[in-house]
Amino acid sequence: DTLRLAAFSPDRKHLLTLEENGDVFHLIDIQADKPQSKDLPLSECFGTKSKTIHNGAISILSWNNDNTKVIAKWTNNDSTSWYLIDLNHSDQSVNLTQKYNLAFDSILIANDAANKLWALENGNLRLIDANSSTISSTIASDIQKIANNKSTVSFVNTESTKEGDKKSIRYNLNIYKEGEQSYTQLATLDNTDENSTIRLAMGTYWSDEWLAYSVDRKFSIISGKYPSYEKDKADSLKERYSSELESIPQFASVNANHRIIVLAGEKNIFSFDIETNEQFNYSFANSLTSIAWLDDYLLWQNVDNNIITRDFDGENRRNIIKSVDNQLPVTVSENNKYLYYFNIVEAESAAEASRSPSDADLSTNTTTTLKYILKRQTLKY
Repeated sequence: DTLRLAAFSPDRKHLLTLEENGDVFHLIDIQADKPQSKDLPLSECFGTKSKTIHNGAISILSWNNDNTKVIAKWTNNDSTSWYLIDLNHSDQSVNLTQKYNLAFDSILIANDAANKLWALENGNLRLIDANSSTISSTIASDIQKIANNKSTVSFVNTESTKEGDKKSIRYNLNIYKEGEQSYTQLATLDNTDENSTIRLAMGTYWSDEWLAYSVDRKFSIISGKYPSYEKDKADSLKERYSSELESIPQFASVNANHRIIVLAGEKNIFSFDIETNEQFNYSFANSLTSIAWLDDYLLWQNVDNNIITRDFDGENRRNIIKSVDNQLPVTVSENNKYLYYFNIVEAESAAEASRSPSDADLSTNTTTTLKYILKRQTLKY
């Protein structure tokens, strides 16, 4: 029936769905010729009582490296709770908000097993250890934005300065490695104010560690080795690229192998290839609401009910699916056998049958409902 949530795993092997009034997640294997579905009760995932009505908005924010755990958020009225859901053992899922009694703003997975998590609450950066059920003291404060590359986290925090009677706010770019005494300041971001838009992304391509950041339209990438606080080698990251973007990016995304970083404004995309140092700028006819990857190198977008794909550099625009009347996700299975997408069909069901008093003909009233259909096309080469 009406879909409330649909999320493909980053490894393109599974699909997680939730129906509008459903009380279970459906975890579907999308590689098999006959897809198998496994049910995960919401009561186990969220630690709620059986038959609890889970009103509000539920979203899947990230998956761990082997796609066995997810970070989920459930917002209902004025209450927001964050969860670490175990897809193999849903009864072992953790309500992080309840566990640590903190109102989190963001949670990022800090290692492959997802037993370490970076957490931001009220501008404070902390590290959660899910195995020992502990949370660190505040690592840094007044944070506006965070991103991580597993156990290394970058963040931008604010620092108030005063010259005479004039007060101003300075933004600092910092980096911190799990277990170290403190963090290292990498740069002071110039020409910022309280309304500046900041984007962060991190990755490792082969042995090259990199950090990308933008302040409004100014964009930079630094790469090399992430510095350690004890060694105080902040210069171990060298500037690799810097430019002025065509518009302020609203989204930033990195592909699965950390080679491509993409930043999107309302109707344009900037992409950077870490391997070749090439940069690409191109425009979309329709406004972008997110950056969506079809696979590791293809982006897709729903334009006038058609699924359009492009290479990350903007080339090879293709219309691959027609008449897709929804904004639900699309993917190619990891084994490259199938293309998966959703469509909506109208379904009529018989209601009460009645006999006309005038001509005694039997007439059947029908009601029309919408059904969401998961469709699959076999890929041919």
